[in-house]
Amino acid sequence: MKTKLVVLTLIGLVWHWEAYAFDGNTHKALTSKAISESGLHDYLKDQLDIGQGLTTILLLDETITPDADRVLPQVPAYPLIAELLTAGAGLEDIPMPRARHHFHDPNRDAGLDNNTEHPARAPAINRFSKTVWGLSFDLTGASALDRALGTEGSQWETEYENYFAWPDARDYFYEALTDANEAVREHYLAMTFVALGHVLHLLEDMGVPPHVRNDWIEAHFRVPVGSWSNPFESHVEKEGCSKKSVGEKLRNPSLGSGVSREAPSTPPPRHRPRFG
Repeated sequence: MKTKLVVLTLIGLVWHWEAYAFDGNTHKALTSKAISESGLHDYLKDQLDIGQGLTTILLLDETITPDADRVLPQVPAYPLIAELLTAGAGLEDIPMPRARHHFHDPNRDAGLDNNTEHPARAPAINRFSKTVWGLSFDLTGASALDRALGTEGSQWETEYENYFAWPDARDYFYEALTDANEAVREHYLAMTFVALGHVLHLLEDMGVPPHVRNDWIEAHFRVPVGSWSNPFESHVEKEGCSKKSVGEKLRNPSLGSGVSREAPSTPPPRHRPRFG
């Protein structure tokens, strides 16, 4: 009987493991809403001379994309800038153990550490994470603030590197402005928006109470039924994921995008940014 209970518990964890954070679709929805409510479309056109704003198509070069096996499958074939931002927001949770670095407790000025409070649970959860994803999750993680700023320290990058912090976005933008090759400039501009999407994901998580209270076990993790312990995220997911993304709206003007200029239906024409 005990063995059956353990098996059923593990099945439930596998089926609903994504429930320990906003899922990728919710982060995409939140980012889409932020884009729609912002002045980014006009800023891109008027201040950066990217004539089509959020509807500009930018192609990634798979040969120089860092973490390409993780990134490229999540990016549309001919992505709009809006879609690169939302893709980055979703990618920050792929694979799921990356979410261990999405907590920041301002009282401790540190990231997640539930290992100290729950030392008996951490080894089992870590074994499970390594079995499913091949990555560690021992109820500790880097500060989300440090992760966004690219200052989390090398001890947190032994299994994978973080190529999508705020300094990375700035570096990609610099290459987009200065590289001699037009296609390479376009690639790095696309990477700029993917990296910004990752940073937006971290900012969105900072609006979730368990993410700022060092509390994954008791207040963040959700069981397969109901919204026990984390009703806030359950509510946001229910409301946010029911809306069309800004990318879908830009590709389909009849949906309305919240920006002043619409993109034609898929596939839209190519609009390259002008950087000299």
